[in-house]
Amino acid sequence: DKLPIAPREFIPIANKEKLVSRVDIGAISMMGQLYSLYGSGIFKTVGIKSLSMYLSIDSIRDPEFPDKVRGILERNHFPREYMHLEINSAFFLDEEEAIKKVMSELTPLGVVFECVDHTPDKVPLEVLKSFGVHIIKTERSLIWNAATNENELANFSRFLDAASRNDFDIYVTGIENAEQRDLAISLGAKGLEGYLFGRPMTEEDFIKVLNYGNKATEAK
Repeated sequence: DKLPIAPREFIPIANKEKLVSRVDIGAISMMGQLYSLYGSGIFKTVGIKSLSMYLSIDSIRDPEFPDKVRGILERNHFPREYMHLEINSAFFLDEEEAIKKVMSELTPLGVVFECVDHTPDKVPLEVLKSFGVHIIKTERSLIWNAATNENELANFSRFLDAASRNDFDIYVTGIENAEQRDLAISLGAKGLEGYLFGRPMTEEDFIKVLNYGNKATEAK
C-alpha cells in the first residue's frame, strides 16, 4: 500500500531479504537525480554543502558498490565533493579490508568519507587517520552527557582537543537546544547536527525546500 513503516519494522525484513544494499544505492541514486534536476546553484542558495549517506555493512562488503556509485556520479554529473558517505565508527576495526577497498576506489574520485556515531572508546584516532578519514561525527549521547555531567564534559573536551591536534574536523550530533549548541561551539566543533536545525523530512518536503531555493535564485 506504499505507506511508510518504522525502521524497527523495515530493517529486519530488509536484512532477511538482502535489500539493504539496494536501499543504499537507491538513496545515492536519488541524491544524484536531485542534483541533476536542481544544480549546484540551488544547493548553495538553500545552504546545502554536501549530501551524506550512511552506508550499510552490506554495501561496504559489496565488491560492485564502487562501480555503482561511479556510474551514478557520471550519469548525473554530480560533483564528487558534494557526496559524503558515512561509515559507522565500529566498522573500521571489524571491516578494515572492505572499507579500505571501497575508499581506495572512491576517494580518488573526490567522494568524501566520514566516520559517524563515534565515541572515543570505539576506535583510536590513529586508526581512523590511517584510513585517511578527516571528518568525525560524534555519537549523539556525548553532547548530552557533556551538558549535564562535569566529568563527561572534561572527557569530551579532551577528546575534541586530541582530534583537533590530529587534524580531524569534528561534527557534534544530537544538538537539540541552544545550550548544547553553544557548548559544542565553545569546545571547538567544526559543525553541528541535530533537531535544533532541522528534523527528518519526506522526499516531498525536501523538494519543497529545493523549489524555494529555485525561486530565490530566479528572483536574483
